[in-house]
Amino acid sequence: MNDLDKVQFVVVINRGSGHDRFFYVGDNEIAGLKVLKDLKHINKEMVRATVKMCKMHGYDLIQSISVVEKIA
Repeated sequence: MNDLDKVQFVVVINRGSGHDRFFYVGDNEIAGLKVLKDLKHINKEMVRATVKMCKMHGYDLIQSISVVEKIA
């Protein structure tokens, strides 16, 4: 893993459908759970995942996500 690949908490809706929407990617589990609680979607979940990031035009973008475990 390089500095842009690390295990993080991810809040996502519609995971695996091809229309994934990410609402939180970060190191803080409590912050992720707060985001999850506030979402009004029924197909939502929080996972721990290895997140591979890439830089494009100075911004960090998600390149790929490999789920380690489902949290909620």
